[in-house]
Amino acid sequence: MIAARLLLLASLAAATVAGARERPFHVRFTPMEVPPGRDRLTCEYLELPNSTTLDVSRFVVRARPRIHHVAIFGYVGRDRAPRYLSNGNLLDGIGCFVIGPPDMAQHTTALLGAVRTGAYDLPEGYAVTLLPHQPVSVVTHTFNRSRRTRTTHVRLTVVPADPATVRHHLEALDVLALYFELPPQQQTVYVADFTAPIDLNVAMLASHQHRYGTRVAVHRVVDGVEAEQIYENLNWREPKLGWLDPPVHLRAGEKLRVHCEWDNRGDRTLRFGGSANDEMCNLEGYVFRDVEVPPEERGEIGGILWPVTP
Repeated sequence: MIAARLLLLASLAAATVAGARERPFHVRFTPMEVPPGRDRLTCEYLELPNSTTLDVSRFVVRARPRIHHVAIFGYVGRDRAPRYLSNGNLLDGIGCFVIGPPDMAQHTTALLGAVRTGAYDLPEGYAVTLLPHQPVSVVTHTFNRSRRTRTTHVRLTVVPADPATVRHHLEALDVLALYFELPPQQQTVYVADFTAPIDLNVAMLASHQHRYGTRVAVHRVVDGVEAEQIYENLNWREPKLGWLDPPVHLRAGEKLRVHCEWDNRGDRTLRFGGSANDEMCNLEGYVFRDVEVPPEERGEIGGILWPVTP
């Protein structure tokens, strides 16, 4: 998950890789039918058409009608068996995140996390890497508030980076809270910590909530005490992609503290879930290591946001 889960706007660029001029490429995902008055979350698993290892600095997402989000996860493991490919079939629901090889969860990284329609650029000096014919899990979430079934079409454009400009290769951050409860007709604040599993540099943060979300704030924790705020988002529909300049360095074991706030105006208790009728408290973004590793050894910094005991 991520979320997305994940990138900012700039100009279209091509890259020179091994002396050849790389061009952008386009991918159309499988159309998705959404019943009237419902939302639908689907996954598919496919290969991108790049023939070589490729650093990417820009993604462009086009969709009709408008989507809640699309998130794209790259598989970096070795199990490339074609039987795992979706071949145009869609899986539904929160369980669809397990699509792909059996070791998908251990060897995956978010390439583009929980974004809507638009152009998304990495700041100069950053790139994400695609392996040859990169296998990806594509997660799409769409709301249909109309009175008729609608078919969602999503197209992705991938733009290579100029290798001469890349200083850091990004890996995904995707952590989530599972243990909150939001009583009906009540405002709730949930506070939880992310603990860095390795030395890393946080380059970007983004939050992910559903319709009752009112605020997410992220603070550093220094010597066990909550310190300066480094991220805030007040709009669950369009969560801010907060690029940190300079990046925030965390040593293994150091923490970020996340405050998720909701106003549950409904008549039932809400918990974690992938539907629009459930809620989320996710922290997504990008990190890079102090010392880089080969693309095959990169992955996703994932896990659970553990509640802070008062």
